[in-house]
Amino acid sequence: MRLNAWSLWLLSLAVVACAKTPAPAPAPAPIPGTGDYGGVQRADLIGDHSCRATGENDAKFRWTFTETHFTVAQEGGPIPPEVLTAIAGRDGGVQRIEGAWALADKKLALTDIRVVASDASATASTAPDATLAPFKTPVVRFEFGPTQFALRPAR
Repeated sequence: MRLNAWSLWLLSLAVVACAKTPAPAPAPAPIPGTGDYGGVQRADLIGDHSCRATGENDAKFRWTFTETHFTVAQEGGPIPPEVLTAIAGRDGGVQRIEGAWALADKKLALTDIRVVASDASATASTAPDATLAPFKTPVVRFEFGPTQFALRPAR
């Protein structure tokens, strides 16, 4: 079979068109505050962190995660009341909160919670399990009521 110039041009156009694959669509830009930066991973939490409120609120506390346990402690002042309410079911008088943790399905489960009072007795009591929903923006964040706290490495 003999092909003329026109047939060769059409054939080469068809081969080029079939060989080119369209470029993938660019990924949408993450939307801050919606968790579109991916889910929080264990590695994001393990370590010693200084948690500071965002905005004009200067509340802060210390949060340490080991492989299986956590500790929330004072950092330069009392643990913020919204954190105490969410984790310990209290509104003040707490020196430290300890317990076990697990991360699954974008939820942080805090269990076996032990609350240590900040008075001279330093008595410990238990609190019900708590579940939080941390999310990622450029940093890991937690919402305690109307206040957001950003997780940062402790210094």
